[in-house]
Amino acid sequence: MRQVITNLLANAIKFTNEGEIVLGVNILQTNDETVDLKFSVRDTGIGIPEDKLSVIFEAFSQADGSITRKYGGTGLGLTISTRLVEMMQGKLYVQSKPGQGSVFYFNTKFKLNKEANQNDIQESFHGQSALIIDDNNSNSHAIAKLLVHLGMNTCISENCNQALDILSKNNGFQHILLSAQLPNFEEIATHINSNPLLAKGTVIMLTTTSAVKRQSGVRKYLTKPIIQSELLKAISSKQQTDSEKKSETATENDNHQCGNILLAEDNLVNQKVVMHLLKKLGHNIKLVENGLQAVQAMEEPGANYDLVLMDVQMPEMSGFEATARIRNLESKVGKHTPIIAMTAHALHGDREKCIDAGMDDYVSKPIHIKQLQLTLDKYINQKAAQSSFSPGVNDINGTISYTSAIDWFQQ
Repeated sequence: MRQVITNLLANAIKFTNEGEIVLGVNILQTNDETVDLKFSVRDTGIGIPEDKLSVIFEAFSQADGSITRKYGGTGLGLTISTRLVEMMQGKLYVQSKPGQGSVFYFNTKFKLNKEANQNDIQESFHGQSALIIDDNNSNSHAIAKLLVHLGMNTCISENCNQALDILSKNNGFQHILLSAQLPNFEEIATHINSNPLLAKGTVIMLTTTSAVKRQSGVRKYLTKPIIQSELLKAISSKQQTDSEKKSETATENDNHQCGNILLAEDNLVNQKVVMHLLKKLGHNIKLVENGLQAVQAMEEPGANYDLVLMDVQMPEMSGFEATARIRNLESKVGKHTPIIAMTAHALHGDREKCIDAGMDDYVSKPIHIKQLQLTLDKYINQKAAQSSFSPGVNDINGTISYTSAIDWFQQ
C-alpha cells in the first residue's frame, strides 16, 4: 500500500506545476473483521486525454512520447502500482481531463484492529467548539473532518477579517486553529490574546515550519500537513499545567538555535528531503548542487554560515575535496565553520575518514530528523555560545528563533 501511494504521489508531483496534491482515504464498507478502504490521489496538474487513460497503465507507456523527455521516468510506476493493487484484491483506476488535473483511485481490504477504540477520546471532546482560520480550502476541511469526527462543532473562516467578525459574535470557542500563512495573522493572534474569553481556549498556530513567532503570543503549533495524533495532543488540554509553564519558561533560553545552513547535495530527492527537515526545524538554507558551488558560496563576500551540510559524493567536486578547499580558505582568516558530512556509508572508520578530511561530524543517510536535530544543535548552539548571541534577538545574518522542548517532543 505504501509503495502504491508513493508511486501515485510521485507522479502527481512530477506533473503538477502549481496548485495542490491531496491524498484522501474513505471507508467503503466494514464488518466485524475487515474494512474496505478507498484511496485517492488528486492533483491540479496537466491531466490526461480521454483516449490515453487506458494506455498509461501499460508497461513503458506514457500518454505522450514527449512526456519522458520533459519529465523523465521509466513509465513503469503505474504498471507496478496496478499489479500491487490487484495482489491486494483491489483495483486502480483514474479520472482525468487535460488541463484540469487527475484523480487516481484504488481500493483494498484490511483486517480490523479490534483493540483500537477512540470512543473515550471522542466522548471527551463531544460538544466542544472549534474555529479554523485558514485560506487553504483543502487544509481547513481536512482538519474540520478530524474535529467533527471527535464530536466537535466546527466553524471555518477563510480570512482574518471574516474570523474577526465571527469572533465578535461568538467568544465561546474552546479551540482556535490559526494558519501562519494568512496575511495579517499576527493581528488576529493579538486580538485573541487580548480577549480574556478567547485566551482561555486552546490557540494553535498551523505552520509549515517549527520556527514559531513567539511575539504573536501563540504557544502551541502544528506543522502542516496535520496528523490526527498530533492534533489530539495539541487540543487535549485547554490550558497548560503549572509544570508545563515552568518547563516552557525554563527551556525558552535553552532551546535549539536556528541558523544559516549551506546545504551541498546533488541528488534531487535528497535535496527535497533534507530541505524539508531543515525548514521543519526552523533553519535558513542555501542550496548548492556540488562541492565546487559549495566552495564558491563560502568565498562570496559577506558569507556567514553557521554550518555546512556536505554530501560526500557529488559531481564536479566531492565533499571531501570541497571541505579541504574550505578549510584552506578559513585558515587564512582564522575562521572555522562546522562541516557535517552526509553519507550513505555508516561503517566502522567512516567517521574517522570524515574527520581526517577536515569535517567535524557526519550523519548517515537516510537522514532522520532526530539524528539531524541533535547533530545540528551540537554545533550551532556551540557556535552561538562562542559568538555571545543574545537569546531572542535578530542577528544581522539571520533570524534566531526558538521552540520549546515540550513542542519538540510532541512531534
